Amino acid sequence: LRPALRFTCVAARCADGATPRDAREKILYCVRHGEGEHNVAQREWRGAGKPGEPYTVDNDPEGRLRDAVLTATGRSQAVALRPRLDAIEASSRPELIVTSPMRRATETALLACPADGPYGSVPIVAHEYCRETGGRHTCDCRLDVEELRKVFTDPRVDYSCMFSESDPLWHERARESKSSLAGRAASLVEFLRQRSETRILLASHSGFLLALCNAVLVFEDPSADAAWFGTGECRVFRLRWEGVEDGAKAVSTPVESSSAD
Repeated sequence: LRPALRFTCVAARCADGATPRDAREKILYCVRHGEGEHNVAQREWRGAGKPGEPYTVDNDPEGRLRDAVLTATGRSQAVALRPRLDAIEASSRPELIVTSPMRRATETALLACPADGPYGSVPIVAHEYCRETGGRHTCDCRLDVEELRKVFTDPRVDYSCMFSESDPLWHERARESKSSLAGRAASLVEFLRQRSETRILLASHSGFLLALCNAVLVFEDPSADAAWFGTGECRVFRLRWEGVEDGAKAVSTPVESSSAD
């Protein structure tokens, strides 16, 4: 499912505070959101031996889990990232935060990098590309942008990279295809390449991070570096673009409507 790319993005684990060695490199802090209400619901659902998932339209007709939020544990996991991120030397800290617009990811980013801390002046871009797999699961049906602006009033959060007011990937019965998810991950990598910032924190989801690490980034040891992210987990990667000319413009992949896998 690796999409056709004009470049190769080679990735390797690195330490907190690493810096790019030349213009073809960037440092990416990948964070999975803290535990969400949907994670607990799924665990309890499966523990009871029930078939399917608790967040399909049939099992969640009222949308109780729509755009699921963090649990108390999830908020604690996000806050627990603060000392680690704050300990990075000022000259080496992430200078841009890119977050999924979904509530659990944005809240994780804001709790890990609050406005009253050392990241108070760091811009936060909410981007449709890095949201979770769309369609069929109410937990992955994002709120409208107007609603999100009311929930997250921190002026650092920029919603200009949203492609529509409502969720463009929502479909009651169909899940977004794996090829579409991989295409979004590739487009996100091109977006990051085109940004001037070289140290970036990405707050996203297990499904998206799995696609990013396995369908787009190229690791020497993917079994260790590209494995499933736990809730609240942060991994730091050194990205190096190969096969792309300096200054080349990115080619974006539009967000597609959901379709069956």
